[in-house]
Amino acid sequence: MAGELVIREDGYVGLEDSNNAAADKGAWQVFTDKPEECLCCCDECNDSPPHPPGKTIHFINVPPNGTGPYDLTPYRYRGECFRLWWLWTIIGKNPPVQFDANGCFTGGTNILHASGTIVDGELVGLPLTWRPPSYSYDGPTYLVAACCG
Repeated sequence: MAGELVIREDGYVGLEDSNNAAADKGAWQVFTDKPEECLCCCDECNDSPPHPPGKTIHFINVPPNGTGPYDLTPYRYRGECFRLWWLWTIIGKNPPVQFDANGCFTGGTNILHASGTIVDGELVGLPLTWRPPSYSYDGPTYLVAACCG
């Protein structure tokens, strides 16, 4: 109903500006207030800085011929409010893990070992352990969370 006060799930408050809002799925709602803070570090709020850069949750320095396995269970609930996670090894001469101002990965060549989503801080699908590939290499592997990829 037009003129009705509406509080959306994301916390924004405003006045309904359409008699057909249900049919329009909220397309005609006018919202002038915003929550005091974003609900998630990946959310876009007015007057807020860009998405935060990705976060390295765990760093594994694999020694030459490292066999593992490396225990990943302590990191399952460290995703804060990010949306995606990756377990990868960065190779090449680019900076190891690089993100743009929107929190999106922009780094160099990498080997992706596993990836998934983050729900309420939990890295969904994260393996309990990780073992380096059968070939030999000496370098870091990162468990990283970010808003986008």
